[in-house]
Amino acid sequence: CALYHIDQAVRTISPFVVVLNYHSIASDGWFHSVDLSTLKSQVLTLKRLGFDSISPELLESIISGKITPKRPSVVITFDDGYKNIFQTRIFFKKLGIKPVVFLLSDTKHARRDELDTNEAFLSDSEVAALARDGWYIGSHSGTHAQLDTLQKDEMYREVKTSKAILEHRLKKKIDYFAYPKGRYNNEVLSLVRQANYKLAFSMDDGRITKNTDFLRIPRIGINRSHSLSEFRTLWSPSVIASRRIIKSLIS
Repeated sequence: CALYHIDQAVRTISPFVVVLNYHSIASDGWFHSVDLSTLKSQVLTLKRLGFDSISPELLESIISGKITPKRPSVVITFDDGYKNIFQTRIFFKKLGIKPVVFLLSDTKHARRDELDTNEAFLSDSEVAALARDGWYIGSHSGTHAQLDTLQKDEMYREVKTSKAILEHRLKKKIDYFAYPKGRYNNEVLSLVRQANYKLAFSMDDGRITKNTDFLRIPRIGINRSHSLSEFRTLWSPSVIASRRIIKSLIS
């Protein structure tokens, strides 16, 4: 009965936009892993609730006020670029969903202490295959260092050089950036702006509004702790407020 009311609420309130963030698609017990069957259930739930899956370009138009969504809308993103997300390719293609994947430009020197996993990364050929399916490719820095702790030259390499490396290697324009662990400060924001990223994504829970900063777009993280019933509530204002409070207490 409670789930029914949640479903009805999603359908009847004014359309809103959220960005969801995944990392690894696996059954390995890592906190940031979601197994494939759970991912499918979550995405199909979004479709049943009437969500439109939208592109980052459309998200940019919504933030700028050029477009008003007619239905609840979602952008699906993946951080780090793990090889195991490649198994979602057929599923998303069948549904016509085109996620955004944020890659590290220097996986050989990836900061495994920051990532907290030894998961393998996508190969360039796998990234190219995802791009052919319409996936969007962004930068997630060079090595996943925590940006707000770095010296200026290191920060430059992580933010600006990573963009240039990915563009050269993949022969694609890189317009989107995701802050490792969602961490940033004014100096990081300045570098992201100088690098001409169109959008940059944090892990600040929230819905997208016309007042959303293009370089501080909030995302809602999905991990293995979320049951399907919990998943349905993650974009509600009360849950978003609770998550923000919890994060402020542990940061």
